[in-house]
Amino acid sequence: MIDTARPPSVDPHMSSALLLAAAVAFAAPADDLDLTPGAWPMFRGPNGVGVGADPLPADLIRPENLRWQVDVPGRGWGSPVVADGPEGPTVYVPTATPDGTQMDVLAYDLATGEERWVRKLFTVAEPDFTHPTNTYASCTPVATRDVVFVHFGKYGTAALDTKNGHTLWERRDFECDHFRGPASSPLLVQFDGLSPRLIVPFDGVGEDDQYVVALDAATGETLWRTGRDPEVQDVVPDLRKAYGTPVLAEVGDRTLVVTTGAIATDFLDPATGERVWRVKHGGMNSGSAPQVLQSPLGVASDAVLVTTGDAPTSLALLATDSDLTQTKGAAASDPALAWSSNAGAPKRATPLLLSLGQAVTVDDGGVASMVALGSDVDGDGGEVLSRVRLGDSYWSSPVRAGGTIFTFGKEGAATTLETGVFRGGADAPPELKVAHKSTLDEGVWATPALVGGGLVLRTEHTLRFYHPDGTNE
Repeated sequence: MIDTARPPSVDPHMSSALLLAAAVAFAAPADDLDLTPGAWPMFRGPNGVGVGADPLPADLIRPENLRWQVDVPGRGWGSPVVADGPEGPTVYVPTATPDGTQMDVLAYDLATGEERWVRKLFTVAEPDFTHPTNTYASCTPVATRDVVFVHFGKYGTAALDTKNGHTLWERRDFECDHFRGPASSPLLVQFDGLSPRLIVPFDGVGEDDQYVVALDAATGETLWRTGRDPEVQDVVPDLRKAYGTPVLAEVGDRTLVVTTGAIATDFLDPATGERVWRVKHGGMNSGSAPQVLQSPLGVASDAVLVTTGDAPTSLALLATDSDLTQTKGAAASDPALAWSSNAGAPKRATPLLLSLGQAVTVDDGGVASMVALGSDVDGDGGEVLSRVRLGDSYWSSPVRAGGTIFTFGKEGAATTLETGVFRGGADAPPELKVAHKSTLDEGVWATPALVGGGLVLRTEHTLRFYHPDGTNE
């Protein structure tokens, strides 16, 4: 496990006085707060894998299965998260005015859609430009039983009491030129021997705008700050930005934070922020969460699948098994770029791992692909095994409930996929098959949450809960 005896590396750019001034103390002792992650606690659920606990029918997205729907004021692509709060399971979503002058958080009862509270959080006099395809509330929160952690990029990060939305602490002192607006989502890290901490990436275009910070979950104090590799400064500013969500990976006997920025993916020690590894793969604008493979998924080694974003767009498999890295000629302790491929690679949506050694991707143009992950560092991965054209365009990431994969498009397409051997016999590779198609009355940019035996969906202006049992009436 991690050597927690090593002292944390505190941000050299910030004085102790500034740290204390920027963090607002908890209203209650940290020991009295339950930070148990919710059933769908972050972007794409537990550790960003995009898989729900309950199987759901392929025809779930029908009017008769809509249990409730509420209008969400403002504008935001931040995905819904769900935790079992003091009054029961609660859905949290961020929102903002279209011009970015007001940023809020809303909480709804999962069972009924009743509004629990609204927290008007950050007021911004002169927000920076945000691209029309982005919003000022595109970062997804992290939800626990007693605290919901929310993030709006440079405009602020806060811990809110789930009972009433009151601020427990907030930080508004991090500088970053997002250029097109913020969209990275945080990760809550907690395990034995390590105090709970929020990992937050900042990947902007300025000279000092590519870094990752760890904030104490109890106080908001900076525990460490690690800059991206200086090599990112060698590219023009627009190619330095990224919007990825970090995840945790067990690599050998260590637990590491895996975070994708422009050009490369970093493996960081969550205790100190030390960069253990850096794997260069190119690209920028990545908005996905790395996906951690384990040998039970059907590959011969532990590895991490990343989407590199634009320029060029590709899928990349980073092998962390020492046998494979030695085959590649690297040191035994270093990961290697096992393969990369632009076939089936999405620019924005996170890939969805299957238990058969494949991944399902949905690209911006509405093509779903099943991609072989492979097991050979010499490059037998990346082959597209099956492809289905869905129509529409997609930034929402696919999620899976049992054998059903749900996809949602920016113009309202709602298509579910199934996998299986549909032709060629039992020895043939599996294929993707469209199981059900419907059309919503407005588009979807956020990724849904699979909780409570159903699916929570944020559309352009509403929040909806689909359940196989239908309405409450």
